[in-house]
Amino acid sequence: MIAASDSHDSRPGRSAWGEYAGGLAGIWAPELTRESVWQALNAYRTYGTSLHRIYVEFTIDGQPMGSELDVDGAATIQAYAITKRDGVTVELLRDNAVIATRHGDAGHVAFTLRDAPGEGTHPYYLRVSDERGERAWSSPIWVTGSGAP
Repeated sequence: MIAASDSHDSRPGRSAWGEYAGGLAGIWAPELTRESVWQALNAYRTYGTSLHRIYVEFTIDGQPMGSELDVDGAATIQAYAITKRDGVTVELLRDNAVIATRHGDAGHVAFTLRDAPGEGTHPYYLRVSDERGERAWSSPIWVTGSGAP
């Protein structure tokens, strides 16, 4: 998942330029080098935001966005988001259905929970929105469950 302005005006990172606001891509790279950024892009360690620069962290059993992992039973999910606005809502989705929602009135939300995906492979991702409707979406984490309780 990434977002972009779909513009060619040579103003990278300036998502509010012109008549239509554009999106921004967030990339989780361990360092700011060309090689590290390309590795992060290849591993889908990315997220997309609309106009505002929303910050998103998302892991399952310590594995970041873009990961694939196997679990027996429940997995530990951690989410963190910061927005420019006070009101922020973070939704956790599994198989494109909301399974948890958290709201914060101080511009950020952090939570940890456990979820058992059941048998098969299931995409989990975050959807973040602020009080003005700006949004961010994480790349999914693909979790394959054994079906054990």
